[in-house]
This record gives sequence, structure tokens and C-alpha cells, in this order.
Amino acid sequence: LTTAQGFIIKNERGEEQILSHIIELNNDVLQHIEKHKVGLSVGGMKSKLEAASNMIHVGGVAVIAPGNMKDVLHQIFKGENIGTVVGEIDPNNIQK
Repeated sequence: LTTAQGFIIKNERGEEQILSHIIELNNDVLQHIEKHKVGLSVGGMKSKLEAASNMIHVGGVAVIAPGNMKDVLHQIFKGENIGTVVGEIDPNNIQK
């Protein structure tokens, strides 16, 4: 959990949007990382994506989501579209 709403990218029009799902960390994703500007965190989004990539390598999934959102973990585990999911999700293995 973090202060960010998820992994934010700029679309073709230059507008910010949350990338809801990352299957693999490649140059298309990494090019959107901006240097951390303000706030309390150390390392910014790059360190979060590096940690999440460790989960991809072992077949797991990570979620980058806002820690200040009420009941955020409950919503994530219910499968709601919160933050950015990093890794592949097997739709046959989701329980609601």
C-alpha cells in the first residue's frame, strides 16, 4: 500500500490515468516511471514496481494501491478494480 492510487501513466493526450493491470515489466511500462517529486516515500514508484516484479518471477501477484482508502484490502480481496495489479491472474482461480 502506498500514497499513490496505483501506477499512473500519461495517455496519448497527456492525461494521467491509473494503469489497472501490468502482466510484465518491460520498457513500455518502465518508460512511464517519473522521478519521485514530493512526499514521504523513498524510492517512489520504481521501487514498488521492482518489488512487485519479484512476485511475477515466483508466479505471484502484487497490488499497488492507496493505503489511505477505507477498507482497501477488503476491496482488493473481493476483486474490485483498485490500484494496479502486477502479475497474471488466473480467472479460474478467483473466488468471490
